[in-house]
Amino acid sequence: MDEFYRRLRPHADWTEIHYRMRGDVRRFVSLTVGEDLNPRFMFSSGQRRALHLAEVLSSIRRANRQVICTVEDSALAALLTRRLRGTPEDGCLVTMAYDLGQGVYVENMERVRAPTKVPLQEAG
Repeated sequence: MDEFYRRLRPHADWTEIHYRMRGDVRRFVSLTVGEDLNPRFMFSSGQRRALHLAEVLSSIRRANRQVICTVEDSALAALLTRRLRGTPEDGCLVTMAYDLGQGVYVENMERVRAPTKVPLQEAG
């Protein structure tokens, strides 16, 4: 479950999920993020749709297809950029701008790399 949640990367702040199992797993599994918060109630319907979109586009990307998305929301752009990289080196976020008389132009282009993994230290 932990690995599944880390692969989904649904939230920038809550990178780990905790769960408890008891009895009938389907009825009694309890998922939490942060300080004992239920992730089901932490995301708005728009956030859940964005995560579903990211999952669909990610599956297309894993099939060795290139995915180019145009969005207006910077948080959605960051999520998609993280999720749609084929390798840690090939994610790119391009910010476009428009000026009257100049038209549309590339305002900024930044490489997006996977977060570095810090090894967990064992409790002494």
